[in-house]
Amino acid sequence: MRSVLRNLEPPKNLAINLKSAALISLILVLPFAILEALNNTITGQNAPGVIILFGLLWLMPTAFILILVSVVRAVRDGNSVMAHPASLLLRVAFLALIAMMWGGILTDQMPCLMGVPNCD
Repeated sequence: MRSVLRNLEPPKNLAINLKSAALISLILVLPFAILEALNNTITGQNAPGVIILFGLLWLMPTAFILILVSVVRAVRDGNSVMAHPASLLLRVAFLALIAMMWGGILTDQMPCLMGVPNCD
């Protein structure tokens, strides 16, 4: 058993997947950040809220992509999708939850990003 554990290599693709997911998420969120910067003045008073908003808008697609890549990789490796139905159900539920939360936050904040006065 020790020889098996010693020969295991750390997953090299994890860092690559994380970097790719973070970059794709950044590209996805960047237009909204530009809209915010063009239409609203960022002051010391509203900066923490803006940082939290765009941090969440960046973090959710990153998690979405990482979960989705793990499912796609399992299918490409030849594993049956239904080999572990509980795991698949949990992953799909998290993907749906992340998508709904991201869409809800974006829908709620879009008037503010567009510069509508008194949007709360």
